Amino acid sequence: MTSSVEIDKLSLEDTPKTVLHSAQDFTVVHPLSHEWTLWYTKPPSHPDEDWSTLLKELVTVNTVEEFWGAYKAVPKVVELPFKSDFSLFKKGIRPEWEDPANARGGKWIYVSRQMRPDIDEKWLNVMLAAIGGTLDCDDEGKELVNGIFVMCRKGAVKIAMWVTGSHEATRDVALRFKEALGLADKPNAIEYHVHDEARTKSKSAITL
Repeated sequence: MTSSVEIDKLSLEDTPKTVLHSAQDFTVVHPLSHEWTLWYTKPPSHPDEDWSTLLKELVTVNTVEEFWGAYKAVPKVVELPFKSDFSLFKKGIRPEWEDPANARGGKWIYVSRQMRPDIDEKWLNVMLAAIGGTLDCDDEGKELVNGIFVMCRKGAVKIAMWVTGSHEATRDVALRFKEALGLADKPNAIEYHVHDEARTKSKSAITL
Protein backbone atom coordinates (compact mmCIF):
# COMPACT_ATOMS: atom_id res chain seq x y z
CA MET A 1 0.00 0.00 0.00
CA THR A 2 1.29 3.46 -0.88
CA SER A 3 1.54 5.86 2.07
CA SER A 4 0.22 9.42 2.04
CA VAL A 5 3.84 10.65 2.22
CA GLU A 6 4.71 8.67 -0.95
CA ILE A 7 1.61 10.00 -2.73
CA ASP A 8 2.60 13.58 -1.87
CA LYS A 9 6.10 12.92 -3.20
CA LEU A 10 4.77 11.47 -6.45
CA SER A 11 2.43 14.42 -6.89
CA LEU A 12 5.28 16.87 -6.52
CA GLU A 13 7.45 14.93 -8.96
CA ASP A 14 4.63 14.89 -11.54
CA THR A 15 3.96 18.63 -11.29
CA PRO A 16 4.98 20.33 -14.56
CA LYS A 17 7.91 22.67 -14.15
CA THR A 18 7.77 26.20 -15.61
CA VAL A 19 10.10 29.20 -15.61
CA LEU A 20 8.28 30.35 -12.48
CA HIS A 21 9.98 27.54 -10.55
CA SER A 22 13.40 29.10 -11.19
CA ALA A 23 14.38 32.73 -10.78
CA GLN A 24 17.31 32.12 -13.13
CA ASP A 25 15.17 30.60 -15.92
CA PHE A 26 12.61 33.37 -15.54
CA THR A 27 15.17 35.98 -16.64
CA VAL A 28 16.44 34.05 -19.68
CA VAL A 29 15.97 35.85 -23.00
CA HIS A 30 16.63 34.71 -26.54
CA PRO A 31 18.74 37.21 -28.50
CA LEU A 32 18.28 37.69 -32.23
CA SER A 33 21.23 37.67 -34.62
CA HIS A 34 20.35 41.28 -35.54
CA GLU A 35 18.48 44.14 -33.95
CA TRP A 36 15.31 44.95 -35.90
CA THR A 37 13.37 48.21 -36.02
CA LEU A 38 9.62 48.30 -36.58
CA TRP A 39 8.35 51.30 -38.56
CA TYR A 40 4.89 52.64 -39.34
CA THR A 41 3.95 54.74 -42.34
CA LYS A 42 0.76 56.66 -41.68
CA PRO A 43 -1.67 57.64 -44.47
CA PRO A 44 -0.97 61.06 -46.00
CA SER A 45 -3.37 63.85 -45.08
CA HIS A 46 -2.88 65.50 -48.50
CA PRO A 47 -1.41 64.28 -51.85
CA ASP A 48 1.82 66.31 -51.65
CA GLU A 49 2.80 65.35 -48.10
CA ASP A 50 6.45 64.35 -47.89
CA TRP A 51 7.14 60.64 -47.32
CA SER A 52 9.69 61.33 -44.58
CA THR A 53 7.04 63.04 -42.44
CA LEU A 54 4.78 59.98 -42.66
CA LEU A 55 7.42 57.42 -41.61
CA LYS A 56 7.57 56.80 -37.86
CA GLU A 57 10.06 54.63 -35.96
CA LEU A 58 8.12 52.59 -33.38
CA VAL A 59 10.52 50.28 -31.55
CA THR A 60 13.78 48.35 -31.91
CA VAL A 61 13.95 44.77 -30.68
CA ASN A 62 16.90 42.44 -30.18
CA THR A 63 15.30 39.45 -28.42
CA VAL A 64 12.47 37.07 -29.23
CA GLU A 65 10.64 38.28 -26.14
CA GLU A 66 10.87 41.93 -27.21
CA PHE A 67 9.58 41.03 -30.66
CA TRP A 68 6.46 39.35 -29.27
CA GLY A 69 5.86 42.30 -26.96
CA ALA A 70 6.01 44.69 -29.90
CA TYR A 71 3.86 42.47 -32.11
CA LYS A 72 1.10 42.29 -29.52
CA ALA A 73 1.17 46.05 -28.97
CA VAL A 74 0.48 47.14 -32.57
CA PRO A 75 -2.65 46.70 -34.72
CA LYS A 76 -3.07 43.72 -37.02
CA VAL A 77 -2.76 44.21 -40.77
CA VAL A 78 -6.53 43.87 -41.24
CA GLU A 79 -6.99 46.81 -38.85
CA LEU A 80 -4.70 49.21 -40.72
CA PRO A 81 -6.14 52.12 -42.71
CA PHE A 82 -5.55 52.29 -46.46
CA LYS A 83 -2.27 53.87 -47.58
CA SER A 84 -0.48 52.79 -44.40
CA ASP A 85 2.45 50.41 -43.99
CA PHE A 86 4.36 48.42 -41.42
CA SER A 87 8.01 47.68 -42.11
CA LEU A 88 10.59 45.69 -40.16
CA PHE A 89 14.21 46.48 -41.06
CA LYS A 90 17.59 45.72 -39.62
CA LYS A 91 18.62 48.45 -37.20
CA GLY A 92 20.39 51.29 -38.97
CA ILE A 93 18.61 50.81 -42.30
CA ARG A 94 15.66 53.07 -43.02
CA PRO A 95 12.84 51.59 -45.13
CA GLU A 96 13.48 54.07 -47.93
CA TRP A 97 15.00 53.84 -51.41
CA GLU A 98 17.34 56.69 -50.46
CA ASP A 99 19.09 54.71 -47.71
CA PRO A 100 22.54 53.68 -49.02
CA ALA A 101 21.94 50.09 -47.92
CA ASN A 102 18.94 49.89 -50.26
CA ALA A 103 20.28 51.96 -53.13
CA ARG A 104 21.42 49.17 -55.47
CA GLY A 105 18.91 46.50 -54.53
CA GLY A 106 15.32 45.63 -55.21
CA LYS A 107 12.33 43.93 -53.71
CA TRP A 108 10.35 40.72 -54.08
CA ILE A 109 6.62 41.41 -53.75
CA TYR A 110 3.53 39.32 -53.10
CA VAL A 111 0.28 41.04 -54.07
CA SER A 112 -3.16 40.07 -52.77
CA ARG A 113 -5.95 41.84 -54.65
CA GLN A 114 -8.09 41.82 -51.54
CA MET A 115 -7.70 41.75 -47.76
CA ARG A 116 -7.46 37.98 -47.39
CA PRO A 117 -8.36 36.41 -44.01
CA ASP A 118 -4.89 34.88 -43.80
CA ILE A 119 -2.94 38.08 -44.52
CA ASP A 120 -1.98 38.54 -40.84
CA GLU A 121 -0.72 34.97 -40.69
CA LYS A 122 1.37 35.51 -43.83
CA TRP A 123 2.84 38.75 -42.46
CA LEU A 124 3.67 37.14 -39.11
CA ASN A 125 5.33 34.16 -40.79
CA VAL A 126 7.48 36.46 -42.93
CA MET A 127 8.48 38.49 -39.86
CA LEU A 128 9.44 35.34 -37.97
CA ALA A 129 11.44 34.09 -40.94
CA ALA A 130 13.25 37.44 -41.10
CA ILE A 131 14.18 37.76 -37.43
CA GLY A 132 14.98 34.05 -37.22
CA GLY A 133 17.46 34.27 -40.10
CA THR A 134 15.49 31.88 -42.30
CA LEU A 135 15.24 34.37 -45.17
CA ASP A 136 18.75 35.73 -45.08
CA CYS A 137 22.10 34.68 -46.56
CA ASP A 138 23.17 32.99 -49.76
CA ASP A 139 25.25 29.80 -49.92
CA GLU A 140 28.38 31.79 -49.05
CA GLY A 141 26.82 33.37 -45.97
CA LYS A 142 26.37 36.82 -47.51
CA GLU A 143 23.43 38.70 -46.00
CA LEU A 144 20.94 39.71 -48.67
CA VAL A 145 17.79 40.84 -46.81
CA ASN A 146 17.50 44.38 -45.42
CA GLY A 147 13.89 44.27 -44.32
CA ILE A 148 10.26 43.53 -45.07
CA PHE A 149 7.10 45.55 -45.73
CA VAL A 150 3.35 45.09 -45.57
CA MET A 151 1.42 47.76 -47.48
CA CYS A 152 -2.33 48.31 -47.33
CA ARG A 153 -3.84 49.89 -50.42
CA LYS A 154 -7.42 50.25 -51.56
CA GLY A 155 -7.06 47.71 -54.34
CA ALA A 156 -4.49 45.36 -52.83
CA VAL A 157 -2.38 44.31 -49.88
CA LYS A 158 1.33 43.80 -50.59
CA ILE A 159 4.03 42.01 -48.63
CA ALA A 160 7.54 42.81 -49.82
CA MET A 161 11.07 41.70 -49.00
CA TRP A 162 13.81 44.26 -49.70
CA VAL A 163 17.08 42.70 -50.83
CA THR A 164 20.55 43.96 -51.69
CA GLY A 165 21.08 42.12 -54.98
CA SER A 166 19.60 41.30 -58.36
CA HIS A 167 16.80 38.79 -58.92
CA GLU A 168 19.39 36.19 -59.98
CA ALA A 169 21.53 36.73 -56.87
CA THR A 170 18.54 36.58 -54.52
CA ARG A 171 16.58 33.74 -56.12
CA ASP A 172 17.21 31.29 -53.27
CA VAL A 173 16.19 33.93 -50.74
CA ALA A 174 13.04 34.59 -52.79
CA LEU A 175 12.14 30.89 -52.67
CA ARG A 176 12.35 31.03 -48.86
CA PHE A 177 10.16 34.14 -48.95
CA LYS A 178 7.57 32.21 -50.97
CA GLU A 179 7.71 29.37 -48.48
CA ALA A 180 7.17 31.74 -45.54
CA LEU A 181 4.13 33.13 -47.38
CA GLY A 182 2.75 29.61 -47.86
CA LEU A 183 3.15 29.91 -51.64
CA ALA A 184 5.99 27.47 -52.30
CA ASP A 185 3.94 25.49 -54.85
CA LYS A 186 2.42 28.56 -56.57
CA PRO A 187 4.17 29.62 -59.82
CA ASN A 188 4.59 33.34 -60.53
CA ALA A 189 3.32 34.21 -57.04
CA ILE A 190 5.94 36.91 -56.36
CA GLU A 191 7.59 39.60 -58.49
CA TYR A 192 11.00 41.26 -58.38
CA HIS A 193 11.35 45.01 -58.92
CA VAL A 194 14.55 47.06 -58.97
CA HIS A 195 14.36 50.11 -56.68
CA ASP A 196 15.68 52.38 -59.44
CA GLU A 197 12.72 51.39 -61.62
CA ALA A 198 10.33 52.42 -58.86
CA ARG A 199 11.94 55.86 -58.81
CA THR A 200 11.51 56.30 -62.56
CA LYS A 201 8.02 54.72 -62.64
CA SER A 202 9.24 52.08 -65.12
CA LYS A 203 8.47 48.42 -64.64
CA SER A 204 10.09 45.19 -65.77
CA ALA A 205 9.01 42.64 -63.20
CA ILE A 206 10.53 39.18 -62.91
CA THR A 207 8.16 36.56 -61.53
CA LEU A 208 8.92 33.46 -59.51
